[in-house]
Amino acid sequence: METNSPVHILLVEGRGGVSQSFAPALKSKGYDVTVARTGRRARYLLTRFRPDVIVVDTSRSPSSGVRTCQLLRTTAPRIPLIYIAPPDRPRPPSLRADICIALPFTIRKLVNRVKRLLPSAEGPVLEAGPLALNTEQRSLSRNHREHRLTPKQADLLQVLMSHPGQVLSREQLMKTVWQTDFMDDTRTLDVHIRWVREAIEDNPSRPRYLVTIRGKGYRFAIPTDEISAPR
Repeated sequence: METNSPVHILLVEGRGGVSQSFAPALKSKGYDVTVARTGRRARYLLTRFRPDVIVVDTSRSPSSGVRTCQLLRTTAPRIPLIYIAPPDRPRPPSLRADICIALPFTIRKLVNRVKRLLPSAEGPVLEAGPLALNTEQRSLSRNHREHRLTPKQADLLQVLMSHPGQVLSREQLMKTVWQTDFMDDTRTLDVHIRWVREAIEDNPSRPRYLVTIRGKGYRFAIPTDEISAPR
């Protein structure tokens, strides 16, 4: 058994399609799996119990599953959701899933994605308003979307989130993230600030979270109207 404690997965799948059911393989890895054949059935089951992860496998259904994901997200906004797509199907617009993976893939890959979403397996997580940074996995969760970050992007965001409301100078950030006092060329910092803003801001050109303090550096803070916003 690969899980240390009972983990319950709600698997939403049809009865046919291009793949075999993942239920037997997930059960063989030690997970409790409840199967729902329709989105309506899945919503009903969510009134009866709270799974740790929801998996929507659209490879066994004629529909795209977008509506199902939206309904499940509305019913259970805090439960992580994985979307499985058939081969060559592009990610649907407005898909409200934490992780989207397309066939073909191994059961090991699916298990790894499930583990990544479990609180007990996530590692250290920094939270601020609607943002949650997994410092070990270098992933950022915001508004039900997951963004993968490079090591330096994650390190930079971690430093900023660890000092909310404080102005951090460019020198501080270069020394902490890049371990250098060399300040003749800070373009690397500028580029990484832009990348971080693209991950956390609705409009990177008009940032609300990561603000430039002219002549001093940068300040990270969550606007008061988003402090209670769901991730």
